[in-house]
Amino acid sequence: MHSRPVTFVLALLLVIVSVASCASIPQQSNPRVIPSLPGDSVQQSRSITPRPDAAPEVIVRDFLKANAIADSNYAMSRRFLVPSGVTSWQVPQQAMVVSRIDVIPTERTDTLTKMTIRARAEGRFTGDGVFEPTQQSVSQNIQLALVAGQWRIQGISSVGQTPMLLIDDDEFRSVYRRYLLYYPDPSGRTMVPDARWLASPRRL
Repeated sequence: MHSRPVTFVLALLLVIVSVASCASIPQQSNPRVIPSLPGDSVQQSRSITPRPDAAPEVIVRDFLKANAIADSNYAMSRRFLVPSGVTSWQVPQQAMVVSRIDVIPTERTDTLTKMTIRARAEGRFTGDGVFEPTQQSVSQNIQLALVAGQWRIQGISSVGQTPMLLIDDDEFRSVYRRYLLYYPDPSGRTMVPDARWLASPRRL
């Protein structure tokens, strides 16, 4: 069996703050990598950036889409953060792919907005490309600040007790593909399949 070259992309990043309230972007976590298999059709890279004068809800929804793209150390997701968070945003241990997303305002002033994301989890996504299907309701608090007239994300709570990156389901499935990787069993006579979700090659 011939081996195939493997490239690497950074895995999931997240703003880690307390469950009870949103705080500033945190300072520590543990990065991981996801192997990406070449050889598939190359997709045109999609640019997801904050829309000028966008409402806070739009910023949050587009941020969840950008979270599916790990290129250049999650450069697209970082564009939605306040300036102080751009360099301090760190990698979480877990991510969750979600659908049926609602973004509900809970508090707003002229320069600060607090919202709650409510969604249905489709599965947990780990840093090594494992997708574990699940169906449960999740919620996450998010805080935005007005920066130079534009809303930007200042903090995000954990989901329960776990720091978690929420990823829009539609965007996740447009970026990642399911592959079956095969490994020999202990006897060495049978190849055992192992399903992994890996980022498709993209033209930058």
